[in-house]
Amino acid sequence: MLNPQTLGNLLIGLLLTVSLQAQTTNLGRTYQDQLPPNFKLSIEALRTHIHNGLPKEECMENFHRQILRFSDINAVSIAALMESGDIYSDWPAMDTYLNNVLQRVIPDELKEEKMIKAYLVKDGNFNAYMRATGHMFINVGIFELVEDEATLAGIMAHEIGHYYLRHGFETFVKAQNREFELRVASRKVDYLKFSVNNELDCDSLSLIWLQKAGYNFKGAIKTMEVLKKIEENQIMKQKDVWEITKSTHPRGKKRVAKLQEYAKQMASKALPNYIVGEDAFNQLRKEAKTEIVKHLLHSFQYADCIESAFRFHLEDVENTTYLYYLMEAIRRAGMMDNNHWSKKFITHQYYIVTGDKEKKVKIGKHIFEDFFPDILLINQSKFKDLPAKFYWEGDPKFITNEQAFEFFAKVGELLKEPECTFSNALSMSFDPEKYKPLLKEYLNFENIRFRDFAKQMLNGTLRSSLENNSIAVVNDFSPVVKQGDEYVFIRDEDNNNKETIKKHLAPAFLNYSSFIYLPDLIDNQLNDFSILQEMSQYSRLKVRAKGQRINPHLLDPRFWEAMKRFNVNEFDFVELDFRDVEKNIQTLESYQNIINFNTKSYLEQVKRDRYIRIGVFSIRVKQNNIPKIIHFSNQRNLKYKETIFPQLTNFVKEELEFKSEKAKEIDARAKKVED
Repeated sequence: MLNPQTLGNLLIGLLLTVSLQAQTTNLGRTYQDQLPPNFKLSIEALRTHIHNGLPKEECMENFHRQILRFSDINAVSIAALMESGDIYSDWPAMDTYLNNVLQRVIPDELKEEKMIKAYLVKDGNFNAYMRATGHMFINVGIFELVEDEATLAGIMAHEIGHYYLRHGFETFVKAQNREFELRVASRKVDYLKFSVNNELDCDSLSLIWLQKAGYNFKGAIKTMEVLKKIEENQIMKQKDVWEITKSTHPRGKKRVAKLQEYAKQMASKALPNYIVGEDAFNQLRKEAKTEIVKHLLHSFQYADCIESAFRFHLEDVENTTYLYYLMEAIRRAGMMDNNHWSKKFITHQYYIVTGDKEKKVKIGKHIFEDFFPDILLINQSKFKDLPAKFYWEGDPKFITNEQAFEFFAKVGELLKEPECTFSNALSMSFDPEKYKPLLKEYLNFENIRFRDFAKQMLNGTLRSSLENNSIAVVNDFSPVVKQGDEYVFIRDEDNNNKETIKKHLAPAFLNYSSFIYLPDLIDNQLNDFSILQEMSQYSRLKVRAKGQRINPHLLDPRFWEAMKRFNVNEFDFVELDFRDVEKNIQTLESYQNIINFNTKSYLEQVKRDRYIRIGVFSIRVKQNNIPKIIHFSNQRNLKYKETIFPQLTNFVKEELEFKSEKAKEIDARAKKVED
């Protein structure tokens, strides 16, 4: 437990910095429920666009098939991402800003290409990439460490470089020619070296294009410095790794040095860090920070969420949003692993090199025992200006995750932050005498996120308030045809095909209150689609907590809200892994034949070697029931001379019945142990 004197001293320091006014936590943006029409892309149109833009003089075996395959794979992945709900479609200020910066750095040779556009991805990790159509995808996580517009422009210019030089296609061609695998030394291409050289080429182009756009070209150098920080941080998290010697990307230190060398040869005229707008960048970055920690939390990246939220808290101590996400990430990590509570806050997962430089050991120190720039990703000069620098002054403020949670809960209470009170109540869900007063306090606030959940928890009716129904959720049904060692995807662009699939699958789910074909929700129930995707992801996680069950609705109250909305207390997520095997058939005609099918017409084919594996992943909020059930079927081979649908329906029905019996046995054993 925290020393009261230590806590008091820290709170005095903190409260001298912030205003004791009631706060309203901004838990992140609320997303529109409809997928914009321009996000529904035609796979055929994308495939044709890519195919028409590729050079046709390349020499590789079965060239025309492979050109089509490259185009098709990219088209399918781009269309799927745009319809995934993972792209921001309702943040016009961010969309306009990103594309204004992008237009600045696009070289003249690409100005006329209509598909080049930047899209922001709902992902808290630091990444950006560009696809063969010109679609540029930038994770919102970029804004965690990018601190000015020139650095953002540098990232964009680098990604355009890959597109301009057609690195994706070049890599594909060399892979098809087996140039990365040939055993003849004189002909073998070192893939890692090849990829590293590609990255360095794009680094140099980004310098040139930044300067031509009127930006301070040092933005490209700062980009590499950020990557260097991330790389060093990742090395510290790996026990037996001192440096990353083999990678598709050059080491950050090398990249910074190379760019500095290039920069010496460029004009020294001072250029600005902002052209589109400094105020716009700073405002959007501030909004993005909340999105970053939200998406890290919702994707179960609790350690990363803790680090990011704490970093943001140090920079903006008045923002109670970061306190909430800190508490939630600590709490949820503690639910998934009871040992997490006693581990040192943040530093527990880091290693340092010992004196003999041959061993790495746990860092040992707590976060306030020293300032760790490689852990916090904050350099010494910036540390001097941190609003919360007082954390490193005087006695240790807190050491373990449990102590950190208690501290942030106290700060949230003093700042009258309701969501911190709610998080604190959830952490004590095992003890009604402790959580009930906190829930009452939470419900006294006017603007709160989880009012209905808190009322039901206070009344002890979280489970009984849910309808005793089950819904089966079919994640998707996308047949894959294996031709030799290559896979061909069948994708539907016709709603009539979806209706046919649902019609034939429906008889398998007669024991359920209803079933959902998840792709149906994309157009007009995008928020439901997203939360069910998260629940599906959670249902697959193998989690262990000694001595207690992990109740999904207490881990994330949004799961309970979804059950309430759908009038159920159980979701069964059904995954259909369907494969067709065409041995030794790898021609242009065979590929075209498959992609010309839609799912309905393909499944009506006979005399094909096909099999299916079925997974059923249950999330349940029922009294005296195990909260999760995971069931995988063995490979089920389909009859060669019969169509798919009747067989598929029977197989799914059988596996659901098997899962149901399995659940009864597991529940009975658990009840016996409890009794």
